Amino acid sequence: MKFIGIDLTSAFAIKPRPVDIAVLDDRRRVTFFQVDWPGAEVVMRRDARFLTQALLARTPLERGERMVLAIDGPQGLAAHNNSRRACERILGTPGRTPSTLPAAEENGVPFQGYIRSSIDLFAGLVGAVPAWPLAGLPGVREDEAGLWEVFPGAEWRVLAGRMLPAKTSDEGRRKRQALFEADDVQFQSRKLPTADQNDALIGAYLAWCVHHRR
Repeated sequence: MKFIGIDLTSAFAIKPRPVDIAVLDDRRRVTFFQVDWPGAEVVMRRDARFLTQALLARTPLERGERMVLAIDGPQGLAAHNNSRRACERILGTPGRTPSTLPAAEENGVPFQGYIRSSIDLFAGLVGAVPAWPLAGLPGVREDEAGLWEVFPGAEWRVLAGRMLPAKTSDEGRRKRQALFEADDVQFQSRKLPTADQNDALIGAYLAWCVHHRR
């Protein structure tokens, strides 16, 4: 299997930042690359082929091998009349997903474009043919799920057992890489991963743990 961690950005920014991707295989070898958002109309149409085509092009699969996606972004809206989802309250996420779909634009509301981008992407993947089975839906077992929502901000605390230095600092990046290396994650480059690459990787690592850890 290949476990794909995806650190989303906003597709609706004037100049959208590329999306960082981490690919982790069963042997815990990791590679990184980036994917550019398509035009906003493609995202609003919930056409996720741009992502799956890029993943297939950059992630060679063995015969019969599966890909599991772990996306740092909300998969859907809050319950009716709620300003955020229960999981966001529990985990203390900085972004808050309301019960109404945010506008497909950047208008100064914090995280609005990012939240809308993520919801549209999840909807496109779940509605694809064939669909990506979404973890948490009735009838979808954990080992069958091909699509997960993750929040790196909470995962780092669990993996480290403590608060870590700021993820963008050199010290924070080194400590995060050391956590992975302590569990035999193998980096293909000596270059220190960026904060976004680390966030993508911990999503991939969590998906890997579903299949390789209790």
